[in-house]
Amino acid sequence: MNISVSNLMMMSSPEFTAVLVDRWQELENTQLIENGCFVVRQSTYGPENDRIANTTLITGKGELWLTKKLINAGVLKAVAV
Repeated sequence: MNISVSNLMMMSSPEFTAVLVDRWQELENTQLIENGCFVVRQSTYGPENDRIANTTLITGKGELWLTKKLINAGVLKAVAV
């Protein structure tokens, strides 16, 4: 999806935000989604179900990946069970 600067300037704030979110999801989450760490759930809402919401959810594999990252970064402390 190519969007020109003139098209961005004419967008309303919610439309502009949606474009930014879509671009972020494409760039940041694509690899993690392909690896199975996250899934994207799409749902509709609004009076006539005319709006689409994308929700990124973490999977079990993603929880393990994130926990390892946080332990390695020193944010979480490893605890033996």
